[in-house]
Amino acid sequence: MPLSEFLSIRALLVYLTKFSQISLNLGHVFTKGEAVNIYNAYTDERFNKAIDIKTGYKTNTILTVPIRDDSLKVIGIWKII
Repeated sequence: MPLSEFLSIRALLVYLTKFSQISLNLGHVFTKGEAVNIYNAYTDERFNKAIDIKTGYKTNTILTVPIRDDSLKVIGIWKII
């Protein structure tokens, strides 16, 4: 992976961590290395609806998975909404 692509991904991860609807699962995914798949964000007590209200976007599902290096160490997180 080119360094510029890595830095773009890192910037996106920082953005998602800062402005995430569910920050609690980021820590879980990073420390435990387990994916979190939320099928209905509005039924999950950790979901912050305020961001949807502010942006006008309606979040349905959220998938958060660890990014691992060659030695399987967690080095980041992918979050897809």
